[in-house]
Amino acid sequence: MRLREYEDAVRNATAVLQANPNDMVMRLLVAEARLAQGKADAALKEAQAAVDQSKDDPRALFLVARIYRGLKQNAEAEAALRQALNVGENKERAYRELITFYRETDQAQKAEQTLEEVRTVLPNSPVGLAAENPEQLEKELKARIEQGGSRIKDLTLLGRLYLMTDQADKGVETLQKVLDEAEGGSPNWREVWQLLFMQYLGTNKYDKASDLTRRLKEADPQATELLFAEPLMALSQNRLDEAVEQLTQVVKEHGTFSSAYYLLGQVLAAGRRWEEATARLQRALDLRPNLVPARILLGRLYLRQGNYQAVLIEVGEVLRFMPGYVPALELQALANAGQNLWDAAAKAREEIARIVPNEVGNLVKLAALHLQRGDSKEAERVFLRAYGVA
Repeated sequence: MRLREYEDAVRNATAVLQANPNDMVMRLLVAEARLAQGKADAALKEAQAAVDQSKDDPRALFLVARIYRGLKQNAEAEAALRQALNVGENKERAYRELITFYRETDQAQKAEQTLEEVRTVLPNSPVGLAAENPEQLEKELKARIEQGGSRIKDLTLLGRLYLMTDQADKGVETLQKVLDEAEGGSPNWREVWQLLFMQYLGTNKYDKASDLTRRLKEADPQATELLFAEPLMALSQNRLDEAVEQLTQVVKEHGTFSSAYYLLGQVLAAGRRWEEATARLQRALDLRPNLVPARILLGRLYLRQGNYQAVLIEVGEVLRFMPGYVPALELQALANAGQNLWDAAAKAREEIARIVPNEVGNLVKLAALHLQRGDSKEAERVFLRAYGVA
């Protein structure tokens, strides 16, 4: 793309943003164009706005990390990737980006630690299997597919490997073979259906997502995924009112689906309908107490209302399920600080610093908390640590 074409892209995307400031895809387009023009600061501003606007969408965080890498601000790049890992559904890509980042920045020990973490958390993931030599894994999978045997399983793994290594076209083509060859509606078939559906939504190929929905209806008219397909498409296109209407109908007809209540809570929160969002999230947790993303979102809503005790209750439940979960610790720090409980807030931020040692923003906030506690010496020590990282 030539320089003038980049300017045209920015101008067109900016016009869309003026009409719809919440269009994250357009904001990311502006950021990508600015980055291609060599305007890293402007690109970072747009990408950070996309992160804030989207409540930490991994796509925006990956772009933020890439910009920071270009600016040689490795600590910030690492923090963005860790954030993507904590909040995103696509943990495979987040882990892969982290491992690549550590290797490119000569942090072999961290790369190996992260790889071991992948093998524990996602034992069947191609991230772990292919970390040392993805080309060799691809070759082995192709050979196994030609020999027969577990063809569907190997095709699925090969497709996921392609998606993971930024070969989306090959990945989609391979996974489509699984849909064509596997028994419609079987567990393997539905796993691949979900991968392809989210891939199409993520790349704005809504016609193909609709075609997948039709195929699922034919294979299994009672599939649970059908209840969420249309609302997810509406949500991806920022048609919030339509998504609310569809999800409200889902919870009326299927009142025991915690995922429906959680998704409805997300959509209502995106539309700033705080009280309704709170009620739906509470219902989701009544049905499924260990639904961690719902507790985190509910905690954020309580924080917005200044209901700090309620925030701490939700945080306590999350940490019971997931000790050391950074988004929960962040909420804990904010809720305690909101009540002037500086020691407790500092303790939460110290725990974050232990888990994500190079996150500058957290270190600066920790230094500020030490000042509030009257411990200027500790504040100086932490600030110098943050300055050294930055």
